[in-house]
Amino acid sequence: TALIVAKKHVNLSEQANAHNLLGTIYEQQNKYDSASYNFVRALRLSQIAKDKNEILSSYLHLGIYYKKIDNITNSLFNLLEAMKISEEVRDSSILFTISINLGTMYERTLDHAKAMACYNKALYIAKKNPDKDEDDLAISYFKIGKLYQSLEKIDSAKYYLNETLKIHLKRNDTAGLIFDYSNIASFEAKVGDFVNAEKNYNKALGFALANSDSLRLNMIHSYLGQLNFEKKDYNKAIKNYHTALLYLTNLVSKETIMLQYYKMSEIYRIQKKYKEALDYYILYKKMSDSSINMKETK
Repeated sequence: TALIVAKKHVNLSEQANAHNLLGTIYEQQNKYDSASYNFVRALRLSQIAKDKNEILSSYLHLGIYYKKIDNITNSLFNLLEAMKISEEVRDSSILFTISINLGTMYERTLDHAKAMACYNKALYIAKKNPDKDEDDLAISYFKIGKLYQSLEKIDSAKYYLNETLKIHLKRNDTAGLIFDYSNIASFEAKVGDFVNAEKNYNKALGFALANSDSLRLNMIHSYLGQLNFEKKDYNKAIKNYHTALLYLTNLVSKETIMLQYYKMSEIYRIQKKYKEALDYYILYKKMSDSSINMKETK
């Protein structure tokens, strides 16, 4: 409707805005060809109209769109174009969004220095914001913490992940706390601190139970299963994997379920419970063969 009205009045900026809105709707519906068409059309119209705000919006939409379909080259190009304009118009909110998305794309190219520079820029913007948007602060701390974790810089990773945790504790953000405690536990498990990892997974578990969050409950019990497997506590490991399967929903990916079946088969094999090992291996193999057939059909 907005597009029809804009065309009637020959307002190119309004047409560009309507195309960006349509592109966003199609993107949410996973109709990527239609999304791409509308974002590109919005960019062309806004460039003809010489409307900097709409040009900025179009480049940003295209950058995020290409990020979602994992087209790194086009995503970086459009995000960098958006960055140039956002620095001219001095819109700190959009500049923050661009910095976070650029950091993510640089991580995918393994350019960790540029990724860190983008995340630090986002953190600077979030801190400088007079309204002190705590969501932006939490996202910035988390991104920096996870990047340090991937670089195996333990102390720095712990500091930034704990800064995110502090914000969510202050706000009693249970969804955020599930995420934080799981991430900190995952980090601790990776460096061999199994005691604290188990404590933090159990904290995450408590919040997930309070939220009746089946997806997270499946995920955390699976993580606890893996943790206990690494500790060679096979009874606790198998118990956690069984509990994880109680929380299966259509949001749990096939790959996750396959991994759970495979791990359970492996544990039963180690325990010399061969019938159970075979049962879960068959479940794993059925799903694996089904996935391969689907890929071949596509």
